[in-house]
Amino acid sequence: MTVLLTKTETYNIVTKDLFLSPPVLEASFFNLDYRQFLVQLLAKYGSDPGCDSTKLNLLLKDAFCYKPNDSIGSTKEHLYWPNPQRSPESSLFNSKPYRHKHGILSHTSKIISFGSCFAREIGHRLLAKGYNYYFTQKRLPSGVTDNLQTHPIPLFSAFYGILFNTLSLTYLQRRASRDPWLPKYLAKWHKNESLDLYIDPFREGLAFASPSCFEMEYEIHTEALIAALRNCDILVWTFGLSEAWVFKDNPDLAVSYGFQSFLKPLLKRKFLSYDDHVGIFQSFYSFVKGINPGCQFVISVSPVPLNATYLHETLHVIEANEISKSAIRLAAYSLTEQLEDVFYLPSYELVTRCTENPWQQDQRHVSSYAVNRVVDLFVDMFSVA
Repeated sequence: MTVLLTKTETYNIVTKDLFLSPPVLEASFFNLDYRQFLVQLLAKYGSDPGCDSTKLNLLLKDAFCYKPNDSIGSTKEHLYWPNPQRSPESSLFNSKPYRHKHGILSHTSKIISFGSCFAREIGHRLLAKGYNYYFTQKRLPSGVTDNLQTHPIPLFSAFYGILFNTLSLTYLQRRASRDPWLPKYLAKWHKNESLDLYIDPFREGLAFASPSCFEMEYEIHTEALIAALRNCDILVWTFGLSEAWVFKDNPDLAVSYGFQSFLKPLLKRKFLSYDDHVGIFQSFYSFVKGINPGCQFVISVSPVPLNATYLHETLHVIEANEISKSAIRLAAYSLTEQLEDVFYLPSYELVTRCTENPWQQDQRHVSSYAVNRVVDLFVDMFSVA
């Protein structure tokens, strides 16, 4: 057996069960440089007929490549997949799937949230825990109703509604920047024989009694949106879906979920790629940082799967959902690596991997128990010590 002794780094070898006999590296193996370690390793195991080069290479790989790094506080809890059959016992369902804490949250921090229905749930639970969920639009004027509002507290900081895909951030950015080329779409909804209402395809749930009511509320909401972005301390964004319906004449604008059948002749499909998610969020991040330099971002992936897929001709909805979430999760990782003040909340992992019974009876929406676990995780990860 030939081993090249070229490295000089110092390693702290981790004592662990090994397939070689005896099963544990002795204390004398600790804090040796690479050359010394190999010399002693060969002296100990080189003559062992059961220790061929393959096993020795595996030993070195296990000792060096997968050892916890004491300098950053690594432990086996972070390193190995939870396994109740291993000693010490660990379980997925007792795991908190994050690596680092970030002390950015206090009870006075102004928190706003955007995204899926899951973002709404997180906001309301934080409010119930005494945190400062920040509202800039608490009431709608006469002639405007929110058909989704079943709670005395608004669903979000302002009445922008549930945002199901990342392209919705483009609309928010253009509206908050008062883009003069941003179109105003208003669709007439014949609700019943005696009532016609008007709906904004970018804001789910809102209904306007007349076009004039829409125009009156438009500026009120724009001001509220700008105030929320300019004054918040923490902005929570939950990525939802990769499947979107966009306007044929404005393909960077996606309708809110539920309007695709109502407005189908005006729309086309757009599947958001990894690059789409990253690029759209980076643009939104730069805009917000330009008006609010101190803003911190917490991003997450909604665990709520697709209800239906427009890729059904080639994919099962479960397959389509995994492709959608995979693109989003990879984008979220890249964004936290690339951008300052962007942190990831592993709500997707906590619900889909680390909660034993996370779903409501429809096996799609997240149970109250699971949502509470996510909020506890949020507080644990981000609160000031």
